[in-house]
This record gives sequence, structure tokens and C-alpha cells, in this order.
Amino acid sequence: MTLDIVGDLLETWTAVTKSPAATTYDEVLREVAARAEHAHCLSKADFGALVVWKRLRADTRWAKSLMETPDSRVRQVTHDAWVLANDESLSIPRAGRAAQEELWQLPGCGGSGAVASAILVALSPGRMAVWDRRARESLRAYGREPSPGNGRYQRYLEIVEELASDVTERAGGSHAFTPRDIDLSLYHLAHRVTKDEQGEYDIAPPADGSP
Repeated sequence: MTLDIVGDLLETWTAVTKSPAATTYDEVLREVAARAEHAHCLSKADFGALVVWKRLRADTRWAKSLMETPDSRVRQVTHDAWVLANDESLSIPRAGRAAQEELWQLPGCGGSGAVASAILVALSPGRMAVWDRRARESLRAYGREPSPGNGRYQRYLEIVEELASDVTERAGGSHAFTPRDIDLSLYHLAHRVTKDEQGEYDIAPPADGSP
């Protein structure tokens, strides 16, 4: 069976945006992003809000290390990342990679890159995208998973940017899809991915779009 990632993303996004949670779940992200737009940085308190938004564990070594890091240091590093993420002279994938590498200086921002990507979305919601387990699972089902290793976030953004263009075209230009729209759709699409005993992937019909 040939899967249609563009059509499935559009179908999923349509279902998600019709959900009652569509206007409420990202309120925390929007508030943190608004502060970042004004201050051009994030504080430790903003990190805490994003941990709740992403439903991450806070009883970790990196969370303790972050709390022991001066807030001024967190603000300086995230300011530098803000500048890079919003540098329109750089392509979105290149800007994302440079900003992510800047964030490596802070606890929790290495590893899989999930935490760093959430921070980057708050710093530049119109350009960046969240990378997490759900996005990986969805892309894997379609054979589009970015290869691991150094530069994976850049490769992910290249894929997401291409998909945003394709979904916008499929939608007839009724909505200009952003990388964030695509990552949100990938997250929810992962709940629809199934795999049979032969290892073949399939996509179940969309549910109600709840987070």
C-alpha cells in the first residue's frame, strides 16, 4: 500500500484544528513565545512552562542542573539562539541547526534534541518545529525519517519545510502551512499509525484531535 503523507497530514491538521483543544492546549506556548518575541530570550521560568506544555519529566538531572544555572546565563544563551533562529538571511534548516547548537550549552538541550526543539519553537514559532518521538514515528511510517547523528534537526527541518509547501499546495493555498503546523500534524498522525505482522504500515482514520 502506498501511503499519502501530504493527504494524511492535511486530513489530520483539519481534524486537529476542529478540536476544542485546538485553541486551549497551546496557550502556554503562545504566552511563552509572546514573552520571547518581546525579550528576545527565555528565562528559567519559561523553561518550566515549556516542560509542562511538552509533558516532560522534571525529576531529572538536567532539570536540577538547569535550576542551578544562573537565570542570566539562560537568558544570554537563549538570546543568542533567538538571533540565529530568526535570522532570515539563513534558510530555516540552517538557522535551526545553528540555534540548536547554541542551546547545547544549557542542561537538557542535547540528547535527542526534543527539549531544544521545543525551546526553538517558542523562540521562533513561525520558523521552527518540534522534534520528538511522535514526529519520528510518523515520518518513519512514510519512509521519511531523518537520519540520526549530527545535523539531524537540520535534516528534519528540511523535510518539514518541504512538507509544509506540499500541504499548502494540496490545500489549494487556503492556508500557508508552517513548520509548526506540520510538526503538530505529525504528532497527532502518530496516534493513527499502525503496523501489521509483516511490518507494513497503515494509517487509521482521524480521531477527535485531542492532544
